[in-house]
Amino acid sequence: MRWYLLFLSTIFSFSLQAQIPHDQCENARELSLGEYLPSEDNQQATVTETETPEPRPASCIQTFENDLWYKVYTIPGYRFYKASITPLSCNTPAGLQALVIEGSSCESGDFIYRACVNPHAEQALNLIWEDSVAGNPYLIYVDGYDGTECVFSVKVEGFEEDPRSVRDVENLEVDYDEPTEIYEAANPEILFTNNEAVISWDAKTNEDVKLFLVERVMNFGKRKTGYVAGKVKPSSTVGLGGNQRYEFADQRPYTSDKEYCYRIVRVNSQGKKAYSEPLCVTARMNEDFYISPVFPTQNQNTYVIRYRNEKKQDLTYVLLDEKEEELKRYVRKKEPKGEGSITIDMSPYTPGIYFLKVQGKDESFLRKFTFE
Repeated sequence: MRWYLLFLSTIFSFSLQAQIPHDQCENARELSLGEYLPSEDNQQATVTETETPEPRPASCIQTFENDLWYKVYTIPGYRFYKASITPLSCNTPAGLQALVIEGSSCESGDFIYRACVNPHAEQALNLIWEDSVAGNPYLIYVDGYDGTECVFSVKVEGFEEDPRSVRDVENLEVDYDEPTEIYEAANPEILFTNNEAVISWDAKTNEDVKLFLVERVMNFGKRKTGYVAGKVKPSSTVGLGGNQRYEFADQRPYTSDKEYCYRIVRVNSQGKKAYSEPLCVTARMNEDFYISPVFPTQNQNTYVIRYRNEKKQDLTYVLLDEKEEELKRYVRKKEPKGEGSITIDMSPYTPGIYFLKVQGKDESFLRKFTFE
């Protein structure tokens, strides 16, 4: 009997310890604007399958371990809202990840994501979203990345003007904002080459640009979402006029014959974003072999590429100048299936822009590189 009572006491004690009022979405802790919670703790928090958000790439959340939920309502006089979540102490350096969800539904199939931050580090998270209508509910989801347990503070504020800084935009992984300002990128172009989408455009060197984002546009639920594929720093924002050509190659995985769309986002010195029209391309994958970019070696004037051959075939390597005119070629007959490397001796040539074209039986790669 004594053992039975002790067993019940242990279960009862554990259930009290594990119960956190806002561990579930339906019990989300409501916050007023300006309210500050100095010491939240997700140590005993768990997850509930039906209210678990979608992982990457629909959101920036990568693991689902120990979440807490909060709720806030928009109020008159504000157009922008900012949830600040600051880790105070964590048991791993991975820190926290957080998500803002539009609406009050706790069914994951109804979630409309509005902001997401996952720094993969123990650092402050700022989630900013826009809504000019008063009385709308929003849920704030906070989780420890890879199960990290943290003590953290929470605060939600309202603003009349956009409070985002360039740093806030630089930390974006997923961009849920609906384009309101159009960026008229000059001579935009998208090509699919070397198993990559290559996006290029011109920009004036004296326009107000602190950063370019290149976003792969995806459809998740009711909204178009921009997944940040890369960040491009402008070469100059002052001085004489003129244009600068920019280029970004997205090396993320592709499915052959599927269409992919991108947009260029200009971020000015105030952190405000302007979006280009989508640029779309169909992936035509080279599946017979792969050639890496051209890299310099420790030996002067010597460059190297890595290759992976998927079937026995002849591979022809052609060095081209800046105008893509042939300088020399080298053929490897009946190259066996497997991996290897090729070195390129550039000592007979002057510094400048060059291309290496590699031709297989049915497919080819063209790699651009700079000989310095």
